[in-house]
Amino acid sequence: QLAILHQHQKNRLMGKNIARVLLVSGSDSGGGAGLQADIKSCEALGAFAMNAVTAITVQNTKGVSGVIGIEPSFVQAQMDAILNDIGADAIKTGMLATVDIIETVATRAQRALDNGEVRVFVVDPVMVTAAGDRLVDTDALNAIRKILLPLATVTTPNLREAALLLDTEIPNTIEGLRDTAIKIKQRFRPDAVLLKGSFPVSSEELAPNAVRIESGDTFVVDILYDGHCLLELASPRLETRNTHGTGCTLASAIAARLAIGDDITTAVQNARTYLQTALRNSLHLHLGSGPCGPFLHGQSAWDRAVASCYPSTRTIY
Repeated sequence: QLAILHQHQKNRLMGKNIARVLLVSGSDSGGGAGLQADIKSCEALGAFAMNAVTAITVQNTKGVSGVIGIEPSFVQAQMDAILNDIGADAIKTGMLATVDIIETVATRAQRALDNGEVRVFVVDPVMVTAAGDRLVDTDALNAIRKILLPLATVTTPNLREAALLLDTEIPNTIEGLRDTAIKIKQRFRPDAVLLKGSFPVSSEELAPNAVRIESGDTFVVDILYDGHCLLELASPRLETRNTHGTGCTLASAIAARLAIGDDITTAVQNARTYLQTALRNSLHLHLGSGPCGPFLHGQSAWDRAVASCYPSTRTIY
């Protein structure tokens, strides 16, 4: 324990007291999801972002038209380069498409956690597209179940991914969300599960102790469960096409807030507030001609910076 404490102190000195997040995921050429969303989110929240690229995609708002995977040894080399020099407080994973990549990342993350190089491991189990297409084969799915999720400080599956992990139907009720989050925690043993809901929920359906970001009539509900406390986290549902990268953004924001020092519940709540603000600030945005567009990750931070430099300036967002 003393050795780990000394390592944490060394990490902080290396980072000059700046929270650092190592992002291990794929690149999105369209800039809306993947590493691009990860980096924007961490920087917007005040954490220094670094990356180990696992795949390079050709994509835009119309879809993905090409993918090149990175050799596992090169992924590990990227992770080693960061951890052996700059250091990290948290590691966050995204797209890990093959068994070899999953095993490589999990092994390096396990060593980093064990020796005190990092203290947080956030797993976004990217396995299914928004359209419902699977991104991983059965062997990769089993590797995620057996060796990745048990290491996680927090894992953030969406409904399709949760159903795939448990080999069940996609939950479509509040009770189904609760049961699914509990089962993922019990079966795969992460420290905490944030199950991301997507279907509309009326205010009458919410639990009396549900945590609401804002008031509203129709909500989207996420479930946070750590084995002891189960929380319903409700956000007003926004009508927008600009939702590409919401999962990546949320997981990275959680990693950033945990790296900064939040406990899990506070980190999740702060990350969800950040995402809701980013989506609301992007309602006017229209980029690309596809069905699902990106959103602005740093508009609020930019507005604050402009306001501090030019106090008479009034933001239009």
